[in-house]
Amino acid sequence: MGDWNHHNALELMAIFDLARIFRLSGPQNALLAKETILRVLYKLATTPPFYDYDETSLLELECYLRLLSSALRLYKYDNTTLRSDIHTKIYTAITAINGIFSDDQSVNRRIANMYIERQNVAFLVKHSQYLLVSIKSAETIVDAAFRKAVLLAESAANAKGGQMNDAKAQAIEALARQRSRSKWHDEYIRMEDVCFETYARELGTLLATTTGPDDERWQKAAVNLRESLEEQLESDQPRRTYSVINVGRRMLGRTTQLVQSAGPYEEHMEYLNYGILDLMFKMTFRVERKTECFNIFVRAVKLIFERTHKSAHEVHRKASDLYQRIQALSEADAVPYGLPEDVEWIDNWLSSHDNEEIERIRDTSMM
Repeated sequence: MGDWNHHNALELMAIFDLARIFRLSGPQNALLAKETILRVLYKLATTPPFYDYDETSLLELECYLRLLSSALRLYKYDNTTLRSDIHTKIYTAITAINGIFSDDQSVNRRIANMYIERQNVAFLVKHSQYLLVSIKSAETIVDAAFRKAVLLAESAANAKGGQMNDAKAQAIEALARQRSRSKWHDEYIRMEDVCFETYARELGTLLATTTGPDDERWQKAAVNLRESLEEQLESDQPRRTYSVINVGRRMLGRTTQLVQSAGPYEEHMEYLNYGILDLMFKMTFRVERKTECFNIFVRAVKLIFERTHKSAHEVHRKASDLYQRIQALSEADAVPYGLPEDVEWIDNWLSSHDNEEIERIRDTSMM
């Protein structure tokens, strides 16, 4: 692939998006062969092009992970089964990406103020892992069960014989194959499909006619995102159990990270909410008729602040980032976005969370 170049990454992402648009109309219209996609995917995952780490590198890493997830998403269309060794190598490589910055405390201190970017990277690593897990491995269920039984039997035998190091290694290898995907990811994929298909239809309309895109498509997509968010907020655990569940999640996550080589674990309960807000944020760069969609997004920001737990710092900061983006566009366009009562409520909420709280969130995120 050569040296990493941000513009080249954007060009590759555009190619993947175009290939995905072609695939929406059927496999007979595939723009790229699955073998080509896999070669690019393998190269992307196993040779991440980062050799020095600073604030710019964190932004490049986010772009890189968005490109990687785009390649994975495109590869899924073929419903192909990967060889188990390739599947494992790519999974291990994606897991290692998360350690590029987290392993160096001096680098962590330099990027301490880049809270949103660090959370975006953490979300995209987990999203990429789950995309890969959703792609079938050549090792069948029977093969996997047999391998696990053999390894655990050998592990027990070695432990009995005093060979504890071998026993530990074999037990870890057996457990490492029991990776799973959280339920929230299916809904996130569904919402991402809604957004992408809206974009694809708009592009097709622009190419085929001179009448312009159907603005209602984006509004319908925005409504779908907000409704998914509302449904998630209504089904969340009661607020009084939030902290207890998160502590249990972290303990289980650390154990899984160690014994299953599962990489970064889910530290909080807000991954789906975070992902939906990220889709809304990306949509702000594509929507032509903004008022209807941005009114919906501002209401979604209010729902996040209103209904999530006070300790849901990650999603609060993401919602604040989306809101600030919309308000910046409002100022640039000289058009008010968001219903006045929603804007007033959000401004009051933000003003009640002073700089000390923001700094505390940043500090705890580095622990």
